[in-house]
Amino acid sequence: MLAAQAFGGATARAEGARNPAAADLDVAVVGRFVEGDQEILALRPKIPPTGLGNGARIELEQPAGRPAPWSAVVHTEDAQMLFLLRRQIPPLGERQSALVFPRARSRKSKAPVPMRFALPAAANAPADASLKLDWLRSLRDGLAHGAGAWHEFARAKLAEMVQAQEAKGDKAASPGKRPRGAVRVGVEGGRRRPDPTSLRNLMDTTTGLTSLREALQTDRPLRTRFAGEAASLPIAALAGPRLAQHPWQKMLAALGRAAPDEPLARAAPARFYYLRFASLSHLFRVLDEADAWITPGAAMSSGFSVDQALGQRYEAELGLQRSLASRLLGPQVVTDVAVVGSDPYVREGTDLTFIFRAKSAQGFAAGLASSLAGHQKEHGKPSVETVTHRGEAITVTRSEDGVVRQHRAQVGEFHLVSNSPGAIKIVIDTIQGKSPALADALDFRYFLARDAAVPADVLGFLSDAFVAEVVGPRQKILESRRMLAQSDLLVPGYAALLHGWMVGRPPRSANELLASGLLAPEDLRHVAGGAIAFAPGSAARSAWGKVAALTPLVDLPPVTKVTATERDAYRMFAESYQRNFGQYMDPVALRAKLDPAAGRSLRVDLRVLPIIESSEYREMQRTVGDARLEVPGPGGGAMAALGIGPRASLRKLLGEMARDMPSALRAHLDWLGDLAFVGVEDRFDARAYLEIYNREGRGREEDMARIAVEAPLFAGVGVRNALAAGLMLGTIRKMIAEAAPGAVDWREIGKERGVPFVRVSAARGGEAHRLTGDLGLYYAFCKDYLLLSLNGRTLRSRIGDCLDRRLPKSAGPGTAAGAQKPQLVLGLGAKPGGPLQQLAGALVRQALEEAQVGSWHAAEAVARGAPGLDQAALRRLAVAYLGGVPLDENGADLLGNLPRLPPERPRGRRRHPKLAFAAAGSPAAQLVSAFAKARSEIAFDREVTLAGEPEPIQSLHVVLSVGVEK
Repeated sequence: MLAAQAFGGATARAEGARNPAAADLDVAVVGRFVEGDQEILALRPKIPPTGLGNGARIELEQPAGRPAPWSAVVHTEDAQMLFLLRRQIPPLGERQSALVFPRARSRKSKAPVPMRFALPAAANAPADASLKLDWLRSLRDGLAHGAGAWHEFARAKLAEMVQAQEAKGDKAASPGKRPRGAVRVGVEGGRRRPDPTSLRNLMDTTTGLTSLREALQTDRPLRTRFAGEAASLPIAALAGPRLAQHPWQKMLAALGRAAPDEPLARAAPARFYYLRFASLSHLFRVLDEADAWITPGAAMSSGFSVDQALGQRYEAELGLQRSLASRLLGPQVVTDVAVVGSDPYVREGTDLTFIFRAKSAQGFAAGLASSLAGHQKEHGKPSVETVTHRGEAITVTRSEDGVVRQHRAQVGEFHLVSNSPGAIKIVIDTIQGKSPALADALDFRYFLARDAAVPADVLGFLSDAFVAEVVGPRQKILESRRMLAQSDLLVPGYAALLHGWMVGRPPRSANELLASGLLAPEDLRHVAGGAIAFAPGSAARSAWGKVAALTPLVDLPPVTKVTATERDAYRMFAESYQRNFGQYMDPVALRAKLDPAAGRSLRVDLRVLPIIESSEYREMQRTVGDARLEVPGPGGGAMAALGIGPRASLRKLLGEMARDMPSALRAHLDWLGDLAFVGVEDRFDARAYLEIYNREGRGREEDMARIAVEAPLFAGVGVRNALAAGLMLGTIRKMIAEAAPGAVDWREIGKERGVPFVRVSAARGGEAHRLTGDLGLYYAFCKDYLLLSLNGRTLRSRIGDCLDRRLPKSAGPGTAAGAQKPQLVLGLGAKPGGPLQQLAGALVRQALEEAQVGSWHAAEAVARGAPGLDQAALRRLAVAYLGGVPLDENGADLLGNLPRLPPERPRGRRRHPKLAFAAAGSPAAQLVSAFAKARSEIAFDREVTLAGEPEPIQSLHVVLSVGVEK
């Protein structure tokens, strides 16, 4: 019957009162299908309105709380328009009206003007059993453009129902069992190759996050599906990546320095990560910075921005409260604190164990009790029991709803607070000497001694043993199983939301959902076995946890047997990891120097040893070679400087290019020094740039060229032979003059503090000038630099920097395993509210906005799937069903903006996305403001030299300074 369906929907909102200017339509009922207490009507407008293309939606005007299922404007095969509307059958004699909304062009469009129509009496309309199938098809196709897991689920479920309806005619049919999925073996291939020019990739590389991601491979889950296979193969037969440990004992001896004492590391298991804070104030400062940086960064990375409230979640699990702890467990009570954990999966659900050293055991206990009491109102009265492990008492406090699960013990000088029974037992074993301690690990001692002089208000370490656990078969396969279990836990909530779309209200019980066919009995059991408990409105739960908080891996039964699929998938992962890393495991040390007060300076020092063989850093290392730099702060602007060593790829590239050049030019190419830099001053019209960038049509390119002429961009290279460089430029000038006489104006136009500078541009009146306009290149030789700019004023400023010794310069190699200068430096000194900050905020905002398509569709799924709920209830439902609350590019709760859902939701990326300034207080603005004065230094440092090693061992060294201009 229907050739093409358009997307639409219906909610129980009294839109008529807010749209008094809505135009009237006259419709006739041409078909009716009754199903229980609901009916589907086919309505034909007597005069088809214009402007109702794809995306038009229908909303019933009726009292709040009345069911309002999804409805659509559709087109028949004979090109006639129909309104396909589903509703609860109204009481006898009640008359209803509805509004038809054209689809908005964008989220920023004005609200579309609706058209109203009254629903005629439908009791005597001709029965049409095919309307059920038409309506299902319409809903299925209407969800075709939706992004995200719920839309995929809904489309698949509707496709099953359509198939069943097609096979059985107009008879009611259950969609049947959920397909369990075909077996796929390997490593998940959904990761996109990083774009080296992307903002997210730049941030990851310059902060060292790329090295952590590559070492732990947390974004590469095993690609497996259970398909009735028995787990009959011993996991002991699976070997992890064949990577050796460094000869740490020999390296320590060659280093010749003793490791400083790190008391809390005596309680830290060697196979756990370790984060030590000089005080609770330092811990809270780090958490504040994480809130400002990690949330927008994760959104750009994942393409889906969601508020998982991780801080509040783990505070509740641990029975801690930041506000109370900062006051009651201050420096007079707690001396220092460390956080340890067995895996890196913080977003999914992990174990956290706090190790405190306290001056007053009584004061510490009182502070913990006050924090724990603060959670009682929200999570219910707790129960308390005491268990014993190796003679040590563990006090276990659980809240009524199971969210708080504090495990507390005191062993010697150490006070332990954990959310995990398994983790706290391992820590106790470590303190008692029955499990290896990090303090005794040779890799940890080497890193402690290696950078003992580096300030460490925060000290973090990922040991060889921790990395081996994360990428080893037991944890990798268990995490794969947990992800499959999470997908099972999503199904009941997804089905409940789809019920709301189809019926106009949430299901009243799990039995009603089962009776509807949207949920099958097998959906309440995990594919691999184990029951799932579910009640509509609450999160599905099982031994694996719930969607928003999975059970920590350390508390799950250990993997002893694996399937053939898991075996093959892990072997492929291990081989890939082996190829990427080469010879050694990759321990990581992090040191941070920070002022505990928010908004103050922060310096993070990250060292990874060795450098990953297959990584962006190896390519960077080939680019810079062995050259070292000393780089002053960028002043008012941004600058990137890199070394160009004798073996640098850039120098080799110039050499290869020289082979094809005329001999007169080739003779002068050996002039390049050992550094280069590029930058921009913080004095340009950001608003004009955005206006031109966002403009469509003719003239845009010309105006962009004009902006480029005025842009305060600059560049420079070191010159080791000024005569050869001058001869090269003279040769180029002569060749151009001979090839195109009079086409180029190349002449000295002035001096700055005695240094002459030259402008090269197209001669006025010529064809080249018509194409390039007033675009010119300014250059000057100043001391050991060749300086270039498109802007004369900017070049004069760089000449001044040259004469005042404010430009990058070469540095010595430093000492092995000691202080060594950076090789790549990125610096930013942006004025508050200045053009650089404005433009950076616009770019971050754009990246976040492009990542929000999935968030808008997730919010739509919840808002339409649970009509009639207020914002607070919708937020709770989103956490229960999706694992978090969808956010927009400004960090605002999308569920609090329901009038914009879904008519203005994005349908996909624009080919030419618009740039707009970031709103004050938004995640983009906060991120850019935090990095207004920032500096990233990257180096590939030489470690100790050992006899028998084929090459010197090297480490990746990244230093990030925020809030201070060096």
